[in-house]
Amino acid sequence: MNDNPTQAKAELSIYLEDYLSYTQAEVSIDEIINSNAAGNFNTCFTHIEEMAQGLNNKVDFLFCFESIKLQEDKKSLMINIDKIVVNYRKKHQLK
Repeated sequence: MNDNPTQAKAELSIYLEDYLSYTQAEVSIDEIINSNAAGNFNTCFTHIEEMAQGLNNKVDFLFCFESIKLQEDKKSLMINIDKIVVNYRKKHQLK
């Protein structure tokens, strides 16, 4: 997650290179990035919400906050996302 979507995708590419070489998956980095959320908070959350609804709300997500340099900003964002997820689950009566 990063306010600059281009930077978010570039940083995600670095992590995916290691992942793909380790797992030997036969998929391109661009394909993974384009099928997932990478960008600012609103873009990511909208994408996540759409994915969750499309999968009948049975999905887990992995978030990467590495590009956020200030620890307090990183911590604040994690807390806010947690609150949003809790409220989303309550709203949709999920366990």
